Amino acid sequence: MQTPTGKKASKGTVSIEEFQGRLRLRWRFEGKRYVLSIGLPDSKVNRKVAQQKATVIELDIASGNFDATLKKYKPHIQTTSQLTVVTLFEKFIESKAKALLPTSLDKYRATLGYLKLVFPNQLASAISVKDAEKFIEWINNRGVSPIVCRERLILIRAAWKWGIKQQFLEINPWIEMVSRVRVPPKQRPKPFSSEEIKAIDLLQKFFVI
Repeated sequence: MQTPTGKKASKGTVSIEEFQGRLRLRWRFEGKRYVLSIGLPDSKVNRKVAQQKATVIELDIASGNFDATLKKYKPHIQTTSQLTVVTLFEKFIESKAKALLPTSLDKYRATLGYLKLVFPNQLASAISVKDAEKFIEWINNRGVSPIVCRERLILIRAAWKWGIKQQFLEINPWIEMVSRVRVPPKQRPKPFSSEEIKAIDLLQKFFVI
């Protein structure tokens, strides 16, 4: 049953709420609080789907068949086993292509080229934090500047974030990778030496009318 926002649901009752534009379920059972993301945007149709899931949980609680691991109730991720790193990023580019300038699109395609070299056939769902770290090591060994490396990682992180939103993936191993690339601060222009300052003063006096 749905309860108003901010109001605690009674024991064994599953409430439906919106969180960051997505629906999720919340309930209490045997002294523990549970939260389960449905992974769907808030709409009338999706709320019916969420209500069906909530009803299943309530019936399991009432009948003593509740799965405390929540595996039984989690939405199944579709096409995960078939989606490679390259395919994921290609789909990501397609979703952004219409809104990108040609110069920005070139950066996306260059990033795709790197992924094809490092992860030609790997599944996107199989990429771990260690794989992401190896990618950084590989890109550094190619002499890529820290600024460019950071740009590539930002795009890859965004692609995985998009993949999770589309329910292609569950985990983003690239979240902390961007912060691991240190970009040196821009060098300030060197100040004029005392001799250069004197020369400038002389030129200014010479050209004063």
